[in-house]
Amino acid sequence: LARPILELKWSQKELADFDETVRGSLDYLHNQRIKSSGNYPPCRGHRDDNLVHFCHGAPGAVLTFLSAHRTYSSTATNDHKYLSMAHDAAECVWRYGLLHKGPGLCHGIAGNAYCFLALQRDDPTNNKWIFHAAFMASFMSTLPQDKEWLLRPDHPISLFLFYFWQN
Repeated sequence: LARPILELKWSQKELADFDETVRGSLDYLHNQRIKSSGNYPPCRGHRDDNLVHFCHGAPGAVLTFLSAHRTYSSTATNDHKYLSMAHDAAECVWRYGLLHKGPGLCHGIAGNAYCFLALQRDDPTNNKWIFHAAFMASFMSTLPQDKEWLLRPDHPISLFLFYFWQN
């Protein structure tokens, strides 16, 4: 919920009244982080940390915290709290983000690589993010074409769950 509100906030100054609620939601989200892996549970009340997908876990947290960073960071006060939270989530994506569901955006490697591209955009002083994205892209190009289980998307005619390439 926090990310869509943050995106709207950029274009609607009237949403400033929600700042405290949004910041509280972001802090709550960060407090749900599973310390042992750095991942986030797939839904409230679950402590599973095996889903490192764009729609579940750390990849979505990276993008949420980057939106918060763009909205709330201040160079005057050197407040980069949300960028630090995005970095923490990205480390989980790097450790566990080479997925077995293929190259799709939502449940695949491409969505996880996208996190690193977004980090590079918002934190251009650290080139490790672009190298992480390039590594994941390179890995996708080496996926074996004969492993149907690896290349079968959940929904082939979906923007997020599609084949990366066609034979």
